[in-house]
Amino acid sequence: MVNQILLGIQNWANSLNANDVQLWVAVIQSLGTIIAAILAVIVAFWQIKRHFENKVIYEGWKEFQNRLFKFSSAFTNFSSRVGWLKYVIDSQDNSLVNKGNKMQYRADKWQELSDSHQQFQLANVAFLRSFETHQMVFLKLAKMKSVFQKEVRAKINDPYFDFEEMVFPEMHGVKSNHTNDELKQIVKQYQDDIDNTGIFLEDFRTELQNVSIGKVLRKTAPSRQPDKGYKILTRKGFVIQKHQPKREEEDL
Repeated sequence: MVNQILLGIQNWANSLNANDVQLWVAVIQSLGTIIAAILAVIVAFWQIKRHFENKVIYEGWKEFQNRLFKFSSAFTNFSSRVGWLKYVIDSQDNSLVNKGNKMQYRADKWQELSDSHQQFQLANVAFLRSFETHQMVFLKLAKMKSVFQKEVRAKINDPYFDFEEMVFPEMHGVKSNHTNDELKQIVKQYQDDIDNTGIFLEDFRTELQNVSIGKVLRKTAPSRQPDKGYKILTRKGFVIQKHQPKREEEDL
């Protein structure tokens, strides 16, 4: 069948006179020019489209990365304020520390804690708003964001006011039911919950890079490698580290 087609084309070509050949050469050249022009337009539109997409991704990443950094800073600041309460509990009766006014000293420390928690909440709201603004860029991180926010509520925001009431009961019109040692243990546990939740921001930052700037650069950042048994926040939710990282096995 193929041979017959080729033979037919050959016979047709042999039947052409000089004028016909020139005409067909001109037609083929014209078609080639048109096809080349069409391909050039397609390539140009593809490049423009890709440049626009990369610009949208980069701008979204840049703005959200800034919010993420401020949220991370607020995490650290709030954790420090909570951790500092152990010193407050130990030194509140020292006149050199409270300047002879224990009540005012405790009121000042309560205000510092309250302000820090408020800044933490505001940074979280800005973080969420930025995510929603660029949600088309970060669709793959939607579940990750929801799981992380659930952890923030459960470990930090929901327990906060009970924690504050236990450490500064007079600010809520109640009396303390805890010894100083018990209060320091409560402070330590709450600080640990804050720090352990804040670690997941590193996981979020890694995946943010992978779905945004990593997509533009066509590179992938490696995920966090904690000790065996610890949780990692992924796009699908939490997973448990099943193996001890090789670098730590080598150190041992």
